[in-house]
Amino acid sequence: MKTIVARWIDYWTLIANLAVNIIKTMYSQKTLHRMSAGFLVMSVVALFLASSGANDGAIAVVAATAATATPTAISTPAITGSAAITPANAAQVAQVARLGKGTIRAVAWSPDGKTLAVGGSLGVWLYDAADLSRPGRLLEGHTDRITSVAFSPDGKMLISASDDTTMRLWDLRSGETLQTLTGLTLSLAFSPDGKLLAIALGNEIELREVLFGRLVQRLIGHRDWVQSVTFSPDGKTLASASWDRTARLWEVSSGKTLQILDKHKAKVMSVAFSPDGQTLASATLDDTVRLWKMSSGELFKTFTAYGRNVAFSPDGQTFITWADRKVWLWEAGDGALLQTLSGHFGSVIQAAYSPNGQTLVSVAEDAMVRLWEVSSGRPLQILNGHTSPAYQAAFSPDGKLLASASQDGAVRLWEAGSGTLLHILRGHTDLVTSVAFSPDGKTLASASADKTVRLWEVGSGKALRTLKGHTDRVTSVVFSPNGKLLASASWDTKIRLWDTVNWQTLRFLSGHTDHVLDVAFSPDSKTLASGSLDRTARLWEVSSGRRLQTMGDQLTVKVAFSPDGKLLATAAEESIITVWELSSGKKTLTIVGEYIGKVTFSPDGKLLATASVDPQVRLRDARSGAVLQVLVGHIQVVYSVVFSPDGTLIATSGYDGTIRLWGIP
Repeated sequence: MKTIVARWIDYWTLIANLAVNIIKTMYSQKTLHRMSAGFLVMSVVALFLASSGANDGAIAVVAATAATATPTAISTPAITGSAAITPANAAQVAQVARLGKGTIRAVAWSPDGKTLAVGGSLGVWLYDAADLSRPGRLLEGHTDRITSVAFSPDGKMLISASDDTTMRLWDLRSGETLQTLTGLTLSLAFSPDGKLLAIALGNEIELREVLFGRLVQRLIGHRDWVQSVTFSPDGKTLASASWDRTARLWEVSSGKTLQILDKHKAKVMSVAFSPDGQTLASATLDDTVRLWKMSSGELFKTFTAYGRNVAFSPDGQTFITWADRKVWLWEAGDGALLQTLSGHFGSVIQAAYSPNGQTLVSVAEDAMVRLWEVSSGRPLQILNGHTSPAYQAAFSPDGKLLASASQDGAVRLWEAGSGTLLHILRGHTDLVTSVAFSPDGKTLASASADKTVRLWEVGSGKALRTLKGHTDRVTSVVFSPNGKLLASASWDTKIRLWDTVNWQTLRFLSGHTDHVLDVAFSPDSKTLASGSLDRTARLWEVSSGRRLQTMGDQLTVKVAFSPDGKLLATAAEESIITVWELSSGKKTLTIVGEYIGKVTFSPDGKLLATASVDPQVRLRDARSGAVLQVLVGHIQVVYSVVFSPDGTLIATSGYDGTIRLWGIP
């Protein structure tokens, strides 16, 4: 892979630039590491943004029992499609907006403490640490989520690692990529003098020159994946943590192993040097922190510290650990617990002290960046603009609002015309799988892996009630077009029909023998379709609960009626889309060859839109199945696709945490 050469210094001559380009290209074309098959499998499993601007301002966070806050109004260009999308103009469909700033996976302070780098699915965001409400600056170039970020000691450069198997060195002044290295890394670090990079690659570590990427040392000895690398303050020693239950100390100049710290009883997840370089802390998967003397490699203290990652304060007096939804602050001398920082709604991914030691930053799977005062544990700032993986999106009946179901257990409510995030609705205790508006647009229903369905007042974001009864994950929820019923499907193999007047279960639909993954009402509200992992799609008479028809022999994950109610489209895990004529039960169309996450008809019934793992969205002629347009923009799995009621926009949601709007520009 050829690297991109940036202008390093404005007065460099053209000849110097060309020379650097040649040297860097030679080094970049050498593969840094050949990953083991097992490591590649792990990276693929771990993977399960974009042209237009998003709302960078403050938003309202709504808890199930809390009053609704007033969101900050953000002035943004109107998001519209110029015409209804049809087979005739489908080839012109393009992305018109992106909602959300993507997921978060990494964070780092600049050496002067003024900037926070937040790595996620869209790239690296740079924020003013003094005021997180200010719009961030985005460094784009990676084609998958960021997993690690680090500033150079002088603060002029930043290195980012990504699941796209590249590492990019950025000039922070220009925002240009200085260099691209190849390899899938779990951890990287600058040496204190800024001349070397330590890169964890599988069970090996490479030391490379920062400027040109030249390999200086390859450190071999660990027998399992290296999770963490860090330099000693004097830069002479490198410490590493590995799943082989050891931490190692390496001599940087020679690459020799100095010490093997092997008294751990679980996988070692993190290592950190004290500021004076005399102590090494290691954190393990069993929530234990061990302190080692650098002079002898002797283990002299063991703490049960709750966290699986560790970092020292700049003065060495305290250290932090983090895991689950908390960050813990400890006295380094005796291991006394000083503070427990709680507030995240998802597992904390990373935490770090500011350079002056007065502030902590934490990022979590709830897509929040939080700043804390170290002395008191008081929360200082919250950045809410990032988003969690979005499993489904739904338009309100008038097309003015969008709701999205998120992995972090929240429902997000957006203004479709501006892309403004209006509310974050919290109350579910597990991921949200499905959302649906009532026909009058006043109520929003959400389904969750916490086995419940929740109802929300759309105007205020207020939690109205919780519907209980399913005994396993609720996978799908939908209102009948006449508004009289709400249907919910579950892994418990049951479908429940709820009366929308008293919210009692009116009827059970039983018959599926495996997880029911999706349900849909016919346009006349008389028939319900369901898809299940029992290899069937079924039609039910709503009034009686009687099974009318059983179709297919695939693991059916999605079902959708045509607008006239004459056809049913099913999507199967076996990469098959089938369109059925309901009057005869015959197949009218079969499409083979792509894994489908969602299938839906356009409002006029002339188009089929499918979302897949590619991650792409395909617009097809509903009669012939011919692909008319491929929508490319998401960088990870696309989970859902839906047309606006007037057919001028398409909303897609995916694992990258963004909602994308598509239309005729």
